[in-house]
Amino acid sequence: MLGIKFLLALKVIRFTNSKTMKFLHKFASVAWWLLRSSILLFVVLRYLQPLRGMNFSSISFYVSLFFIASALLIFIGGFYKQGGLARAGAFLLCLVGGYSIFMNINSSLDYLSILILLTSIGLVFLTRKDNV
Repeated sequence: MLGIKFLLALKVIRFTNSKTMKFLHKFASVAWWLLRSSILLFVVLRYLQPLRGMNFSSISFYVSLFFIASALLIFIGGFYKQGGLARAGAFLLCLVGGYSIFMNINSSLDYLSILILLTSIGLVFLTRKDNV
């Protein structure tokens, strides 16, 4: 009963209201920069360890290198107006993420969901019309 009242109260608050949307739209660039920063932070913290070994014969070294390079390109590409650098990083993130998903399809669900999330974020940055 309380849940229904809560949902009815939410219906009163309309996010299609122009004042509300104008207010929320002010935070769009902050949200995109938080997403760029969190991708960079996560990828560096997650994939920096295989790079420290400098094992050039290991495939995990190159996968980690490409994940970090793509996150850096997405972050640095945010400073440019056209966004070609961010799209290149997003394309690289989609390629490396797709490869990692394919190679780790039988691994644990939490690791696979992280890979799917990274790949889908790369796809969002790749298909974005304007560079925010």
